[in-house]
Amino acid sequence: EVSSLCDLNSDAWFRAIVDIRSCDKGEAVGVTVHVYFNDAFIAINQDRECWVNGRQVALAANVSESISVTADEEMVVIEQVGRFQILLSTNGEVSLKMREGLANTLCGACGNFNGEAADDLTFGNDKVGANMAEVIKYWRARDFASCGTATLS
Repeated sequence: EVSSLCDLNSDAWFRAIVDIRSCDKGEAVGVTVHVYFNDAFIAINQDRECWVNGRQVALAANVSESISVTADEEMVVIEQVGRFQILLSTNGEVSLKMREGLANTLCGACGNFNGEAADDLTFGNDKVGANMAEVIKYWRARDFASCGTATLS
């Protein structure tokens, strides 16, 4: 879980997850960005495939008046107008751009976006992690399966 609005009851709530699959020999084999909103869900993979509310759609989708998905040759962008952008490049790099008004209202592995790096290694209970690996482990999206957790027969 890279970032979410801490206030779960807010009308503007969102949750952004970056799913990096590295099941084969420890090498990253795919990146998918999942963004949840109160009234929509978007998933985009590095192959530039896009799903909105579970349905595959063409890029350049308007999800609502304030939420859109756009793309150029190098980047796919999920945007909530006036709030944030999540960018996924064709090589699997993910970037977040948050507006200043969201500072100190965000939770997740990417911190609270208040410009103070010293307080970004925090867990949801205000405890501080020793390093980034510990923080990422804490913020792991537990509703997503990890490699080797189960097999179907």
